Amino acid sequence: MATEQVSRLIVPQRLTDATNSAGDPLSLDFPDQQLAEQVRQVVLQTGRLVPGRFTVACGDGVVCLRGEAPNWHAKQLAQESARQVGGVRHILNELMIAP
Repeated sequence: MATEQVSRLIVPQRLTDATNSAGDPLSLDFPDQQLAEQVRQVVLQTGRLVPGRFTVACGDGVVCLRGEAPNWHAKQLAQESARQVGGVRHILNELMIAP
């Protein structure tokens, strides 16, 4: 199987063989609500965003992060953490940096 490494995602010629950076298979039929919860948990594990100050919405593998981040670093860490979750195809980072 021929593959091309893009960022941390292994992109094979056949999408059905796709894996995340940990080598786990990507679920192509991942329910949006379950994906949103998994992303939320991963972002919370960074310890940089406050629970209740951000939301995660998903649709067809597109993840939207909204709410507040305390600084630019926390905003980017949330995005990169979300990117590691299997089933995430694209991220819209709409987190605002708190004043």
